Amino acid sequence: MKRFLGTLLKKEPVFLLAFAAAALSALGGAPLSAYPGYLDGAVLMLLFCLMAVASGMEGAGVFGWAACMLPRRFTTCRSLGLALTGVCFFGAMLFTNDVALIAFVPLALLLFDARDDAVRALVICIMAVAANLGSLVTPVGNPQNLFLYSWYQLDPGDFFAVTAPLGAVSLALCVLLTLLLPKKPVCAAARRMANVNRPMAAGYSALFALCLCAVFRVIPAWVCLAAVTLSLAVWDRPRFKKVDWFLLGTFVCFFIFSGNLQRIGAVRQALGSMLAGRECLVSALCAQVISNVPAAVLLAPVTLQ
Repeated sequence: MKRFLGTLLKKEPVFLLAFAAAALSALGGAPLSAYPGYLDGAVLMLLFCLMAVASGMEGAGVFGWAACMLPRRFTTCRSLGLALTGVCFFGAMLFTNDVALIAFVPLALLLFDARDDAVRALVICIMAVAANLGSLVTPVGNPQNLFLYSWYQLDPGDFFAVTAPLGAVSLALCVLLTLLLPKKPVCAAARRMANVNRPMAAGYSALFALCLCAVFRVIPAWVCLAAVTLSLAVWDRPRFKKVDWFLLGTFVCFFIFSGNLQRIGAVRQALGSMLAGRECLVSALCAQVISNVPAAVLLAPVTLQ
């Protein structure tokens, strides 16, 4: 048990924090019958679907194929670094920042000469910045965006009116960062074309389109959940193991924690007073302490008072 808890603490500290917070908040005496009402079912369903589909597309070789195409067209450190930055930035908009980095950072490690640690480290840092900044642009870019988009029932136009200008400035800054890279030729490693399972890639692409329809409320979230779950059960059952269940559990725990706090008038008023007129600052500081997803789940309900 100690070994299990130690491993869990090392790999999933945010989940453990969320679980502890939910357990402590339960001491307030809220009835268990209130807990289902705390959960945002649409967010949980869509988050599961997006994680499963992104993992499926990676498993089908879609990301590997795109990665292997890059060094065929970009032959200098600067041009390849710019291409990887762009792929991470725009890829994170659709498949989250984590997936973009998991897909393309290993390629960067292969392509850039291990003897030139400074260049390789700089490329990876720029890719990390690009993925995180690109993910802020769309509702599916990261989990907190998905939650906030659903919680406030935002109109797509209103959402992009805020995020698109930020994304444009962020992209320009990322491009400027790539000017720090030298123009020397990049090594010729990792140019072998990756194998793509075309039927599976086509199936997951269709499911991803369905996910986007659900995110933008063209179809109900439960329809997307049913389609994705049935598809995985029929032709890709191992994909269920690739879903980040701890992230889903983190959402559930913080929904419970936030819901229980909302039932305590003094706490609700204190959070409201702390946020009033300082939403951006308090949210940013809170995210630094307890991470972005828990901060969003905790503070969003208070803003509706």
